[in-house]
Amino acid sequence: MVNKLKVGFSKNKDFVGDVDIALFGFGAFSEISFKSELAGKSQTLSDMAKTSKALGAVCFFGVDTDSYGLKRRSVVCSYDGKILGISDSNFKNSDKISVSHGYKIYNTDKGRFGVLVDDICNVDAIKCFSDCECDAIIALSGDFLKFRADFLCQSLSFLYGISICYFCGDTVIMCAPNGELSFYSNEKCASALLCTKRKYTEYTVKTRGEIKK
Repeated sequence: MVNKLKVGFSKNKDFVGDVDIALFGFGAFSEISFKSELAGKSQTLSDMAKTSKALGAVCFFGVDTDSYGLKRRSVVCSYDGKILGISDSNFKNSDKISVSHGYKIYNTDKGRFGVLVDDICNVDAIKCFSDCECDAIIALSGDFLKFRADFLCQSLSFLYGISICYFCGDTVIMCAPNGELSFYSNEKCASALLCTKRKYTEYTVKTRGEIKK
């Protein structure tokens, strides 16, 4: 398990610095039409893969997707020139948006990451990511959340002992596993170190009697 990660954020396609994780907010890349991608008429996914290769970082792209008429808010995960997967929102904030059912964890040599899309208030998902020993939670949202999320992220990271990187509209929030607010910014491009070291107490359980195999 890694102890520190350098995380970078960008509200557009520009990126500066050597980072372990790169987050691109909604609007940085155009909507992905899977029909157009398969037909070769667009290459947004290819551009995302190339971006991760160029940066040498695990990249998360907030983007709207169109799956043959089903509109979703999604996060594309890419690393080393490959698309690792696409996570869709489980939170329905509009009748025009289709929702998914379930969450994804991405394993890389940079760390193990759980992804939330427009769903930072889902404590069950955050608890699940913590129980599954993720190094950090990557949460991307649009600009429709109109409350201050820094106190929420601090509470959740402290309660479940896991780092949270939250990118919502124009705001970037990073919290350490102890609930400390390690970074807060409204800049277009920024980077900061995130502590991901988690504390555990190990218990030994002994069961009396013979265990039959």
